[in-house]
Amino acid sequence: MRPVLFTWRGRQFASYRTALTLALALFALLVVDGATAQGMAPGPVTVVVAVFMIAGMLGARLLFVLSNRHRYESRWRATLTRRDEGAAAYGGLLGGTAAGALAGVLLRLPVGQLLDIAAIAALPAVAVGRGGCLLHGCCLGRVTTSAFGVPVKREHPAGTRRVPVPLFEIALLAGLALALEAVRAGHPRPGLVFLIASAGYAAVRFFLGFLRPHARTRLALAQPQLLSLAVAGLSACALVLLPAVGAIHG
Repeated sequence: MRPVLFTWRGRQFASYRTALTLALALFALLVVDGATAQGMAPGPVTVVVAVFMIAGMLGARLLFVLSNRHRYESRWRATLTRRDEGAAAYGGLLGGTAAGALAGVLLRLPVGQLLDIAAIAALPAVAVGRGGCLLHGCCLGRVTTSAFGVPVKREHPAGTRRVPVPLFEIALLAGLALALEAVRAGHPRPGLVFLIASAGYAAVRFFLGFLRPHARTRLALAQPQLLSLAVAGLSACALVLLPAVGAIHG
């Protein structure tokens, strides 16, 4: 682990925050570049991206606080301090997507195409963010004796290793990205790539949940896994309904 990525002029740059900043910048650049390549005006697209990122960060923080509300019962002001870190990925994805789609509608952009572009751009951005998690030592899995485990220096006895869940997620996201590129090459109906990405990402998060320290039995799933099932189910239903909606408007 490397919680501090580097030090410059006496100032320490944390791995997680640096990776998160790079991930947001990469996402914004890829979305704007992809949208302008498809003929959309860069100005409105930039506004949508800004709305997506702001709403995403607020949503991620809000879901984390609500999921860990027992930690803040007597100190709610701590939720607004920089020292208290923590974010829930689904809060960011759901909040950012909803706000970004609404902004796209108000700015009269082709929302389906824009969501497809955002889905493609989100995968490498999330991978960069997960790299920061791995360096920071958060989001790791259960304790393991495997040589592939990541040594943990904090909160555990010396020599303890844990499953490198972020590394597995990065590998699976790379496979999902290749699959989406293959789908996009076939010029699918707008919105299809986004729905496949949503279902695929939810499936990745669901199965990786069994490697987490809080993993339970199959009949008693953890909260993130329940959210994964909900997102995957909604995406699958939308995939079934998408051709019918297109036929009506066609």
